[in-house]
Amino acid sequence: MSMSSTLHKQHPRSKPGRAGGIALAFAAMAGAVAPAWAGSWNAGKETIDNHPTWIYTPGSALANGKHALVIALHGCAQTNDDLKSWGNLAAAAEHNGAVIAVPGVGSKVWSGNTSAACWDYDGASDASGHIADLVSLTQDLLARGALNIDSRHVYIVGLSSGASVALDVACKAPNLIAGVGALAGPSVGSAQFSATVDQSGILSSNVSNAVSKCNSLAGANSSYFTTQIANLAYGEKDRNAESPGCTYLSGSTSCPGQYQLVSKKWDSDNVAMFQQIYGTGTPGSAATVYNGTGETSTATAGGVPRITLTRVYAVGHAWPAGSGQANDASKGGVWMAQSGMNYGDYVIGWLIANNRRADIPSVALNISVAATTIHYSGTVASTDPIQGTQAQLYAWNASGNGYQASGQPVNLSLGAGGSYGGDFSVPNNNWYRITVTATTTANATGSATAADIGVGSPPAQWQCNTVTATNYSHVQNGRAYDNGGYAYAKGSNQRLAGGGGLDNTFYSSTLSQSAQGYWINGSCP
Repeated sequence: MSMSSTLHKQHPRSKPGRAGGIALAFAAMAGAVAPAWAGSWNAGKETIDNHPTWIYTPGSALANGKHALVIALHGCAQTNDDLKSWGNLAAAAEHNGAVIAVPGVGSKVWSGNTSAACWDYDGASDASGHIADLVSLTQDLLARGALNIDSRHVYIVGLSSGASVALDVACKAPNLIAGVGALAGPSVGSAQFSATVDQSGILSSNVSNAVSKCNSLAGANSSYFTTQIANLAYGEKDRNAESPGCTYLSGSTSCPGQYQLVSKKWDSDNVAMFQQIYGTGTPGSAATVYNGTGETSTATAGGVPRITLTRVYAVGHAWPAGSGQANDASKGGVWMAQSGMNYGDYVIGWLIANNRRADIPSVALNISVAATTIHYSGTVASTDPIQGTQAQLYAWNASGNGYQASGQPVNLSLGAGGSYGGDFSVPNNNWYRITVTATTTANATGSATAADIGVGSPPAQWQCNTVTATNYSHVQNGRAYDNGGYAYAKGSNQRLAGGGGLDNTFYSSTLSQSAQGYWINGSCP
């Protein structure tokens, strides 16, 4: 018998009894009418620290009754009115229990292109005061008791120039910002005039410059980087990405949400910057996310997710609203994509679920076997109240599908000192696995797993094997299949990681057969 302990977070939408949990099935229906949310926007924009700001206060909340706070920043040639009216942020706020503040750039815009009304991130010098303003705006909102913000759940996200300023703010105030989401944003400290250069024009020193600038901005607060997290994202139709879209010419409106403008390399460099600052490994193989509207690869430190790189399918340089409507320049402008992923909902959910500042409960698990009864016991320790603890039994499927859940999770009551215990009566001669999961009122989840529990004379288990080959070879040898020119792993249906999954001999991918006929991206788990 072997035993492993795993700490992880879950998206709050997956939790039973989640306050305000909402199924967003409406988003998948083209032309669907958005529901009447329990929350609301402020009656009119409020100027906070020089920036006219929309604020959405949801009717939902985190499990501890408080709200997360998200600052959402628009891009160039876009306004906070566009983001508020067409960015599908109300759905994201309600689904995640988050107050969302949408400040406008205000009267002091980047001087390099005043007509585009961009946020000023040029060299992260803060010539227009945007970094300082947004730090102050965040602090002001935190201090408003009526908003009921959990100070451990404060995030900033943005598109394009808004993404770059979001990165600057995350570097400047890591003590305040628990996580950042940057969609197609040039790197910290980069020259704003270079935003739209080809990848070949991005300085080879860009990553080292960004690391140095980010640490410089943080100063004495740099120790807070140990618990900050980051999502970097881009549209696959943006410049130098997997499927570049329409070329943008001034005044063009024919390809809303589909234009290529900013190089994907900025996002790759931003990942590399955070790898050095957070001390993570490189991102692993990509897995599809958000109902197949994108894919994400994750970089971890100590087994804990800290950085993700998200490729948004069928979107160019645009805010992915994911409203289910057709892309239309009259619905938020050409830098708004109505179809596909709701990035606001996705990134806020990821940030909350992987927050490193809300307490993570520690779960201890012990196992003993008597005949066909598996006894489990242990303790749960947490500084935050525990809202629920469950035990789930998994049984080995000898036909080749690996471990599968056996029955429903069992709700556990905690006794003195956080103790728990119980029994599973199981069929003889098989392998079993038990996972005990505890969730706090701040949505932090910790778990412990006892793996490969043998009862009687269990059968031989499947031995995972790994193959690295061209995507074409994977298809030809039955490990993957072709769909529309892309290769997908048989069993898991994951698009192969190499070359965006293109089915040809130019790109290679690593696949592992974790169960008979079931192939996954990456190495064996």
